[in-house]
Amino acid sequence: MNLLDVANKLDESGFDPSKGKEASGRTELPEGEYLVSFDNITHNASGDNDFLMLTFKVLQGEHADETESIFPTLAETTSTGKAMPDFVISRAISQIKIVGAMCDIVVPNQVFAGNSTQAYEAIVPVLRPGIETMMKLKKTFTENKKNPDRPYSNYEFSKAKQPSMPKPEDSTPTADEDPFKDAKTGIEINSNDLPFDVSDMKEGSDK
Repeated sequence: MNLLDVANKLDESGFDPSKGKEASGRTELPEGEYLVSFDNITHNASGDNDFLMLTFKVLQGEHADETESIFPTLAETTSTGKAMPDFVISRAISQIKIVGAMCDIVVPNQVFAGNSTQAYEAIVPVLRPGIETMMKLKKTFTENKKNPDRPYSNYEFSKAKQPSMPKPEDSTPTADEDPFKDAKTGIEINSNDLPFDVSDMKEGSDK
């Protein structure tokens, strides 16, 4: 988006400059159902804290190319130093395992051994092969009584049909497909007659 697009989108979000409160730089999807792809997974740090971030990209519709990130926390203490409630950690683990299941990846319990930092480091390589997997995401909000302007986001995932991949052609010629069978007849053979894709032979191609 260009600068004008961002400014217009800011107005559409309900931003009111007269309130004196700056807008959050992070945009979120509204409630709804989306076809998304698993876009990235990273282990990041902010100050003295670290966190896991799973990002999804919307593939179609009004919000195409927009992203949504979730932050399943495995921290054992809150920002105030109190013990993190078990239901928070349980929810985070379930989110991680669900995303894995959408990618046909089984997330083993062993990755949750050790502290949260060690767990984040172990989870990233497990889920990374699932990047680009398509899935359906349903987002809803729950009221946040302490901060009504920031409702809680809830996510429900389900599997989506993956794009079909072309089957590789058999590059081994049969007796009837011998590319040199007409060599003695003087008949010219073009690239369409060959049992392999000549575009794969271009210099620098790694596909």
